[in-house]
Amino acid sequence: MFESGSLKKANPYYLFIPLYTVIGMMGLSYWTAFDFKINSLLFGMLFVVCMVSNIFLYGTYSFKKAILHIVITVLVWVSAEHTHRAEFFYCWLILLAVPPISFKDITKTVLVFNSAALVIILSLTAAGVCPNIVFARLGWLDRYSFGFMDPNIFSAYILQVCMALVYLRWKDFGAKDNLFLFAAFCLVTFFANSRTSAILLVLLVILVNLTKFLLKNRLKIYFILANSMLVLCPVLSFIAAKLYCLGIPFALSLDEFMSYRLRNVCFCMTEYPVTLFGSLFRIRCDMQIMANLYGILFIRYGVIAFLLFITGFALLIRKTYLKKNLPLLILIIVSLVQAVSEQYFLMPYMNFTALAFAGLLNNKKQ
Repeated sequence: MFESGSLKKANPYYLFIPLYTVIGMMGLSYWTAFDFKINSLLFGMLFVVCMVSNIFLYGTYSFKKAILHIVITVLVWVSAEHTHRAEFFYCWLILLAVPPISFKDITKTVLVFNSAALVIILSLTAAGVCPNIVFARLGWLDRYSFGFMDPNIFSAYILQVCMALVYLRWKDFGAKDNLFLFAAFCLVTFFANSRTSAILLVLLVILVNLTKFLLKNRLKIYFILANSMLVLCPVLSFIAAKLYCLGIPFALSLDEFMSYRLRNVCFCMTEYPVTLFGSLFRIRCDMQIMANLYGILFIRYGVIAFLLFITGFALLIRKTYLKKNLPLLILIIVSLVQAVSEQYFLMPYMNFTALAFAGLLNNKKQ
């Protein structure tokens, strides 16, 4: 998963292609004006095929691993039943289904699919088939969705393409790649006005160029940075929300810049208890719509889901460091920062870095 090339036995890569295509179409059916209900059925069928292949054809399971996965599946399912929200459960199923292939092969598939999706949707939007919804910010700033339901979704797809290019172009990354990233930054900033994606693109450019041209002992530095982000991002998210609850002026200003994300986390922290398996949100109002992934996991899905996420990331960071996969460490850092203001990590079709977890689940009997 963390090394170049895929396991050639029975061509698992050719099983992943239809799997990700269905997953990607499920995402597009949710975030665009199209309705692809059949994708849920197709995913169920492919999930069975992939699990049977992983167990019997690719031999990725030992008895101990099977028991561990069953236990985690039950815990995640209980959380889904208790909260009536299935995003975390579906994310877990997708990760279980991914066959044992390299992250490089996963990234190639993601790049091809998302690039094609953007071209098709933009073409349909230009032809008037898909609506180009215009959102107003501050009463005067127009934000264009380009065929998606929201400008932030369009920008997230652009960000995915950029992250995939960075990973695949790592050895040859240069001025042309920086120019492409700059063009993407201008697109999401001046047309979609997606501040999260714009900030993440800047962070991506900084990390990549620091690594390429300035820093020495880079792997150790990014290993420390990734672990620091794993701690700081959730801690600072809750501290900032608490400061908002207390009416601290700086937190109030930050909340306005973040489009009321702190307010919503503060509201949910106040209204709902923190439990092992999460809380059922009965009140219907805008303030319970958390975009902060750490808040969603801790408050909505529960302590167990939050600890599974943190533990999984800690293991992924360590494994990535041991395999000396520096570009993946950079993608992990960007994803951890993204989780402060977006929940896309629960949707692997919106943040393909989540699929790196499949390397921990399906590659070796351990």
